[in-house]
Amino acid sequence: MPFQVSNPAIRCAVLALLIAVSGCSLLNPTTLNSGPAKLSKPGLSTESISTWRLKAKISVAHQNEAWSGGLNWHHLPQGDLVVISDPLGRTRLKATDLPHHFDRTPSTGSTDAPPQALLQINGEEDRYGDSLDQLLAQRSQLVIPLSYLTDWFFGRPVDGIPAEIIRDSNSKALLQLRQAAWTIDYSRPRNFGNQTLAAKIVIERPGTRLKVAITDWTPTTAEHDAH
Repeated sequence: MPFQVSNPAIRCAVLALLIAVSGCSLLNPTTLNSGPAKLSKPGLSTESISTWRLKAKISVAHQNEAWSGGLNWHHLPQGDLVVISDPLGRTRLKATDLPHHFDRTPSTGSTDAPPQALLQINGEEDRYGDSLDQLLAQRSQLVIPLSYLTDWFFGRPVDGIPAEIIRDSNSKALLQLRQAAWTIDYSRPRNFGNQTLAAKIVIERPGTRLKVAITDWTPTTAEHDAH
């Protein structure tokens, strides 16, 4: 039986983590194509950046519920650490599959395989599983792998899944990505160091709408990743 979350704010935080943690109008007539969607400046490809930190404000509306808060995401080659906080900055939910963030050793005498992911929700017992996707699937019917977001944040379709890309017909700037029954809108391009990203991302499907307003994005080094 799936684990149920009774607190509406926590439930929406779980939902936010499930569907993005992330409408803009189409400014000019658009063209539809299936080529790669590039937001970054020439000479610096986000595909070559394997470690980064992202901070954002998020809001989610699902049916008759709504919630807003903060998102702090640390992406590494070996996994992710995702933290969702309330509007006052208090941590409400943390999910990670990074080895150094929890003990993966089974208890003495246990024949179970070591856990690969940890989900922590404020006021509840820690939950362990084989993957973040597995843990999150137990919390909502609206399941989308976190791995999708590491492409969608940069305007890239996920490999191996059919996608449609809508660009501005004049500037060729990315406006919208449609993939896996979701529509992702991009607007407000902003420079983060040498990188240009859409500062506003809206991830939506009927009945659910999640907005991500990126406030900071920073590529990190191996030295930072070790901590």
